[in-house]
Parts: sequence; structure tokens; C-alpha cells
Amino acid sequence: MKDTQEERVHDNDQLPLLRAHLTGRATEKKNPSDVECAAPDCQRVISYEAAQRTRFCGPCQMRARELRNLVPGYDLSDEEIDLLWDEDRSFKVSEAAAFLGVKQRSLYSLIARDAVQASTHDEAITIARDDLLEYARSIRGVLGLKDAAAEMNVDYGYLRELVRRGAINPDQTFWGHYGISRTRLDKVKALIERALPRPDDYNLVSFSNALGVHHSVIQRMIKSGLVRFRKGVTGRISIPKSELRRLRVKAKNQPESVPRNVRSRLAQ
Repeated sequence: MKDTQEERVHDNDQLPLLRAHLTGRATEKKNPSDVECAAPDCQRVISYEAAQRTRFCGPCQMRARELRNLVPGYDLSDEEIDLLWDEDRSFKVSEAAAFLGVKQRSLYSLIARDAVQASTHDEAITIARDDLLEYARSIRGVLGLKDAAAEMNVDYGYLRELVRRGAINPDQTFWGHYGISRTRLDKVKALIERALPRPDDYNLVSFSNALGVHHSVIQRMIKSGLVRFRKGVTGRISIPKSELRRLRVKAKNQPESVPRNVRSRLAQ
């Protein structure tokens, strides 16, 4: 009987810790340097060393990673993570505008046109969390052409020309303008870099000027295969600078294959 009582005492001593473990809640700080988890309503603590790397305990870190993936291609700030923690939360217009990065009056205008769904509670206009995330994905997921050009570090005018010529199919921004989806930025930038003339290339006019002939002469030479060229996605022709050296050799070894006026110019 004595052993049984001692076992019960021992079990009772362990029961609060067991309950805390099962419910995922900490009982007390084990060390004075322990730091409370920053997640709303979480009672767990993390060590001082761990707090130098993260604001959250282990389970809440997993939850934070899930939240960070809610708006692909955009790094949510710690403040935005905290705002999104409660799935049932609704946002005031001021909070929603700050989250979306738009002016309050623009958001009110969208609500008035039913472009943004909102509800009224206690005379306050609010936007549900899931709706807010949908608008955020649309706004942040597709950049306007000017912002996309800045993000890709390419010339805005050239990007706009590629879109106008149909070389790049644009996406549509939340506002209904031409844009580029964040998920396509790398591919579009690679296409633009291929389309850009190389620093040592001639265009049709400058190559003609270098030879002192009309550009129609160069066009005929290109058509006959006498001049090598590259064509960009916009249809622009670029001619490597090495073609001048190659034409000189051609004019010397096979003079009849090179037009006389070009041959005389190369001989100078």
C-alpha cells in the first residue's frame, strides 16, 4: 500500500507537466532569460539564444512559414504576419489599405464600385482576411510595366515596345493595366537580354554607313547570305562587328562575290 501511495504522489507531481505537454502550453519559464513566443495567444517560451534567430517557438515557426506563402513572390513583414495570424479576422479600411499598399480613398472607391467586397459591422467597413489575401495576390503578384522594368533592371521603353509589338504577352494588373507577373520576371528578363543588341553590333543603318553604301545594298547582301546577322524578337537586325573583317577577306579571296562599291570601300 505504501508503494502504491508513493507512486500516486509521484504521478500527481508529473501530471501538470504532462498536461502542459499535451496541450502544447508552457507552465513556467525555466530560465529567467527565456523569451515569450511572439505569436498571438501562444504561452510557450523560447530560449534567449533561439530568440536571437526567431520570434516564434517551434510550432509557431511552422505556422509563420505557412502564412509567408499566402502571397507568393512577396516577402511579408513581421507586422503583416501578425495581422494574418487570426484566420477569422476582418480588417478596417485603413489596415487593408496599408496591407495592400494603396491609398485609403482608392480602396473606398473600389469598395463603392463593388470591385472589392466589404461588409459593415458596428458602423465600420471591414474586409475579410481571405478576401484581403486574394486582392493582395492580385496587386502584388502582377507588376505594372514600369515597376516590372525596374525590378528586372531593364529599360522601360524597350519593355513597352516589346509588349506593343507582341513579342511579350503581358499580364493584367489588378487595376486592369498591362503588367508582368512576378513568376515570369526571370523568363521575360532573359528574353529581353537576348533581344537587346550587343555592344559591338551594328544595326542596318550604322553598318551601311560604315561601308558608305545605301542600306538597301546591305539588305540585298543579307538576303543573299553574304552578310551574317541576328534578328531580335522585335524584328530588328543586328550585325556583328566581325562581319567587316570577314567581308574584307571575302573581297580579297572572292572579289566577284562582293558588290564593287562595297569592295572599293573595304579596300580603303
